[in-house]
Amino acid sequence: MGRTPRPDLSNLETYFEAGLGHDHEADELLGRQDYPRLYRSQLARLHRVRPIQADQRLWTVEAIAEAEAAVDPSAAQRLAAGAAPKAKRNTKRNSPMTMLTKLHEIYRSAGLQPLTGHSTKHMHDWADAPFTRFYNGEGIVGCAGLSLFEIMFVEHLGTYIDPRSVLVIGNAHGWSTLALALTFPKAKILALDPDQVGVELTNELARKNKLSVEAVVGTSPDSVKPACAEHLNSAVDFVLIDAIHTNDALKTDFFASAEVASKDAFYLFHDVINWKMVDGFKSMQAASGLGGRILTRTPSGMAVLHGEISSELAQYLDCFSDNPQLLMAYRTMVQQAFAGDVFGEALAAL
Repeated sequence: MGRTPRPDLSNLETYFEAGLGHDHEADELLGRQDYPRLYRSQLARLHRVRPIQADQRLWTVEAIAEAEAAVDPSAAQRLAAGAAPKAKRNTKRNSPMTMLTKLHEIYRSAGLQPLTGHSTKHMHDWADAPFTRFYNGEGIVGCAGLSLFEIMFVEHLGTYIDPRSVLVIGNAHGWSTLALALTFPKAKILALDPDQVGVELTNELARKNKLSVEAVVGTSPDSVKPACAEHLNSAVDFVLIDAIHTNDALKTDFFASAEVASKDAFYLFHDVINWKMVDGFKSMQAASGLGGRILTRTPSGMAVLHGEISSELAQYLDCFSDNPQLLMAYRTMVQQAFAGDVFGEALAAL
């Protein structure tokens, strides 16, 4: 009839991913008569992680029901009754795969467009390009909060830890505070900051989005203990410190929070490398006896202190940190551009 065929291209990337999961050097698919079954088994494995919609090729409604019946016998009964197979649910959280979309939506709905995650090379070599500010329709507002990459790092901490009481020292416009509330939905979040405008904005956004957040006007160290006593019901087990960026202030904030924290609390510090606070961090670690590391692969050079942690969390943290000697050797292989190399100075101090 002169019509151009229209192939079914749905799930094409998923089929490609399934093919990559097969060792083609050890087992040539074209030489096997049952290669459709092998593909379906790979698709079933991927479906258990992330539900795949049915198509008209190998991954049909019947194939989905067969795969789900292997782990849920009721799936076969639903197919026999003529019902479509149920999509697999995320049993860990009744929430989207990421909180990033919700975090952006919260600020956009308030007339604040997040500006975050940009490469310094795309922004005239501006060092703060990765970090978060907001456009309010008239200009740029806010301090340089956690970058998009660092927010993603924080979100995945929710896979390994489940705090009940979170303390934030340095709230600004609430970007990190609300991100923590979305990451740890069972926790009560308390944020301290001297800026009344940012505190009011944070509380307004938290109420509108039913987040368990209380931001209060206050400073560290004086406000830490009374604010925690008033607003939190248990010892602090997660702390984010992103306030005054000096070595002395960093130590003051840490020791003030340690007085209200549990022995297994997890501490996260922003801007340790970029603001030359490695000496303060090393001093805190030595005095506290806690484990820790500097996250050299984060834009600000964040750092963590912690008590005993799982091997899985330790491996996750390893993904964001380097062996200092290896990293220094790597950096000598590339052109050194500027005097006053803040990153190099920090590495030399490790």
